[in-house]
Amino acid sequence: MRRGERGLLAKLRLGLSLLVPALVLSASALGLGGCGGHPEFDLSQNIIEQRVIGNAGGGALTAFFPNPVVFGLNVEKEAKARNAQGPTQSVTLSSMQFQITATGTPAGGFSSFEFVNSITVYVESSRPNSSLARNPVAVLNSPVGRILSFGLSTLPTVNLLPYIEEGARFTSTATGTVPSHDVTFTGVFTVHVRAL
Repeated sequence: MRRGERGLLAKLRLGLSLLVPALVLSASALGLGGCGGHPEFDLSQNIIEQRVIGNAGGGALTAFFPNPVVFGLNVEKEAKARNAQGPTQSVTLSSMQFQITATGTPAGGFSSFEFVNSITVYVESSRPNSSLARNPVAVLNSPVGRILSFGLSTLPTVNLLPYIEEGARFTSTATGTVPSHDVTFTGVFTVHVRAL
């Protein structure tokens, strides 16, 4: 190989070595994570304030949030905004957290999550007579004590997409003792989206 050809080949190799990291960085910046450059990203939704009605006499707690949490995120729109070339493949719950608010606390009182022993959150379809079974997606297996915020352990193997297509919502069951006064709280959940 001639000296000039060797020099040209060296320059081409250098150019490629600089180009490949730049391409990888660009894909990452666009949210093109995962195998084959499929867009993967997280979306979060606030959970409106919930109220657990208190009872000075106590009683058994049967649900954590009394009102279903409606899934309101438009994952297809968000995927297209991130240059997805095809439909969404999966949506999984990655976190669900809750925070005490002062709304239900009486003057001079104190509110916490100590009334809860365990929680199971389910995803279900809002479509009447749906063939989709209610599926657990997050759990709390032990009491959290006198704290003002906490997060559930999620079950990210459950694909929420079929439920979203029918109008997904989250419901709950719980064990514990009804608090002596009303307790109010808000929350936020985050999902991980994978698209083509």
